[in-house]
Amino acid sequence: MPEPYPSPPQALRYSTPPVEPGWPMALPLRELRDGIFIEEALCAGIGCGRRKPKEGLRVLGWAVRHDLRETRESDEPFLREMLFLALFVPPGEPPLPRSVLNDPKIAQYVDGWGTRTRDSGWIALVDSVPVGAVWLRYFPISSPGYGFVDERTPELSVAVLPTHRGGGIGSHLMPAMLRNVPAASLSCDPANPSWLLYVRLGFKPLPDGRTMLRRIRPVVP
Repeated sequence: MPEPYPSPPQALRYSTPPVEPGWPMALPLRELRDGIFIEEALCAGIGCGRRKPKEGLRVLGWAVRHDLRETRESDEPFLREMLFLALFVPPGEPPLPRSVLNDPKIAQYVDGWGTRTRDSGWIALVDSVPVGAVWLRYFPISSPGYGFVDERTPELSVAVLPTHRGGGIGSHLMPAMLRNVPAASLSCDPANPSWLLYVRLGFKPLPDGRTMLRRIRPVVP
């Protein structure tokens, strides 16, 4: 069994986005009312070729200070935990058993992480402890993922520990992963609350109703 993860620290007025030249190291949060803050819209420029956040404000809940680093081969066990959390269970349905991770079609999202040339991802850390992750993996047509579009389009997976959700971590992980990617796909049940986040980030549902695709420029063969 994995070691228990710590509870989130006290909410702070700064959250740390991915570091990139031209971006602020921290986005100031201004108090709107008790327990609620507003933040400069970090995601507003996603898909628009902007290097800095578009002017504007959006409402956030409590923000948690966190850092991001790129994934390593040694992160495979943690990514496997995140993969399990990313599996959506519709309301009223029994929870999935952990043995579901042994299903080759699911395990392929993290098996041998970092050994494929184009594996890439980010880990979110609170006090140096991993609390969330986002990653991209390319799949061959012979072994497609659930959100497979084609061999040139990577599939995205993302999850945050339940104890750290609602603190802006997922909203920073996603832009970090998508910033320099011309296209990405994912699989999402329309009943999943994350559906709205994906739509806000530019993902559009395909005819099958579950596969979502975000494309900001043509993919080079």
